[in-house]
Amino acid sequence: HDVFDSSEVAGNPGLGLANALHFRTRAEVVRREILFRAGNPLDSARVAETLRNLRRLGLFRNALADTLRLNDRLVTRVQTYDAWTTSLELNGRSTGGTFTWSTGITELNFLGTGDIASLRYRKDVDRSSFTGQGIMRRMFGTRVRGQIAYSDLSDGHQTVLGLGSPWRAFSDRNALDGGAEWERRLVYQYRGGFRAQTYQSRSFRGAAIAATALHAEPSGFLRVGFWGMFLGSLAGMIVGW
Repeated sequence: HDVFDSSEVAGNPGLGLANALHFRTRAEVVRREILFRAGNPLDSARVAETLRNLRRLGLFRNALADTLRLNDRLVTRVQTYDAWTTSLELNGRSTGGTFTWSTGITELNFLGTGDIASLRYRKDVDRSSFTGQGIMRRMFGTRVRGQIAYSDLSDGHQTVLGLGSPWRAFSDRNALDGGAEWERRLVYQYRGGFRAQTYQSRSFRGAAIAATALHAEPSGFLRVGFWGMFLGSLAGMIVGW
């Protein structure tokens, strides 16, 4: 269903324009979250978990499920009601006579695919940055989640990559997630309110987590996981006193 229903649009034509600007969630986005299939015995626990997963995505105002008879067959019908998923950001503050500000736009349901896209610009005391980010919740219809972000800094750059197969259902047996970040930027040292030294910093950070379920059923689970991180950095002074 659209963000606003026909009765709301009838009372406020502006809501009809909002519906026209909003990309309605594609049916396959809902289907890939459904934890039961045709031919399975009806399992109310899996239906309830499906609805929790859909609501947790942040794409819908509500998600409902009911059962009905169709041609003497039992059918489970899932209905979703879209939420408004585009947000604009504009922040500013003044501290000690210095004004910093940021602006950006984030879409949690890019073109109705359920994926996330955002663009941000930030102006701080030491640097300005322009950042683009994209997150695919279910890459190519699989359980795999992918993320990429790149920040063009006035004094360097930053790249973030993530890839993993997170938990999707209580009955899942395994999960794996990892990410890496590369960064090159300047680090400023202040003394007495004045910039004293400037260093160039190059760093790499990587982390991964692997988990398995010792017990996994729709009614509950017991999981154990292992987590690790690698850090590497190099800094050199490029400007003296």
